[in-house]
Amino acid sequence: MRQNAKKSGRKPPSRLGTHSSERQKEAASTVMKKLWSDPQFRLLDKGGMKGKRHSQESNEKNRKAHVGKKMSDHVKEILKKVNTGRTHSEKTRKLLSKINKGSANHFWKGGVSGKNRTERQNIMSGDKYKKWRAKVFMRDNYTCQECGARGVIINADHIKSFLDFPSLRFRVSNGRTLCVPCHRKTDTYGGRARKKKVITKL
Repeated sequence: MRQNAKKSGRKPPSRLGTHSSERQKEAASTVMKKLWSDPQFRLLDKGGMKGKRHSQESNEKNRKAHVGKKMSDHVKEILKKVNTGRTHSEKTRKLLSKINKGSANHFWKGGVSGKNRTERQNIMSGDKYKKWRAKVFMRDNYTCQECGARGVIINADHIKSFLDFPSLRFRVSNGRTLCVPCHRKTDTYGGRARKKKVITKL
């Protein structure tokens, strides 16, 4: 039907919203497997968009076409299965961090977050602190050092307080892995060390 429409110059009917039968899928799969088994066909393949970039006009057109559209639960489930367990390489993480920093980030508000945050928050959002935390977790095998819990939310706790011992903040030997309930029981959790200092002075 589509071939006849092409020959007559008429626009072939759209397949939008239709689904191929299992027989059609199997036939298409057989044809493609046969094509890809031919070395000459592989030579003709240019790799699609690999190594290329869409133009700004193309990106804008694509964006407009998807405005207001929502993924179906079926598609969400497929993407969840495909991406579960996948992690970015260290190189990719650094690249993503670099291109999304500062004014390049869509949440950028002129640098107000850095002004509003405390010194501790700024340090803990930095790469140096994140690397220290990761090393502590790896050394402790992601296991709480107090109760032995594993597979739960964990925190990297400073044995000697973050406030009183600035020179030990990034020393792995001064860190330990604790689950949230055990972390909350420590003397330094939630600024307890600072509050004690204030009370002592009074």
